[in-house]
This record gives sequence, structure tokens and C-alpha cells, in this order.
Amino acid sequence: MDCPNIDYEAEDWPDIPTQEEMMRQHIHLIELECQMLQEELSRYRKNVAKLIDIHNEVTIERDKLRAELKGASERIGKLNTKAFRARFKSVCYMT
Repeated sequence: MDCPNIDYEAEDWPDIPTQEEMMRQHIHLIELECQMLQEELSRYRKNVAKLIDIHNEVTIERDKLRAELKGASERIGKLNTKAFRARFKSVCYMT
């Protein structure tokens, strides 16, 4: 069984885009992809800016709480010392 002689040259086929048309389509697709990536990059940059703002706010709050904790620790230490001295004095007076 012989295979018929088939011409596989696509250039002669109807409705086949030319190389120039294919290049233009490819350029169009690349431009669309570039636009989508630019929009995505812009969203990511906004998100990063928001995260930086949140980080700065939290850092300020953390530093404030650390200062409060340090003050509270110092007050507790002074009160413990005062309570110890008061107890020591009462023990000394009992003997």
C-alpha cells in the first residue's frame, strides 16, 4: 500500500498565518504578559509597603511595652526590698 504524495509545506495551506503575523501575535502576547507582571509587581510593592508600616508600628509598640515592663520590674524589685526590710525589722524586734 503506497502512501499518497502529501505536501507538508504549511506555507501553501489556506488560513495559515504568515511568519510576520505570528511574530506580531507573539509580540502582543509578550506585551500582555509584561503588563500583567507590572501590575502584579505593583501589588507586591504595595503589600511590602503595608508590611513595613505594620512592622514599624509593632516595633514602636514593642519598645513602649519593654519600657513599661522595665519600670514595673524596677518597682517590683523596690517593693520586694521594702517588704524584706520590713519583715527583717519585725523579726529583729521580736527577738
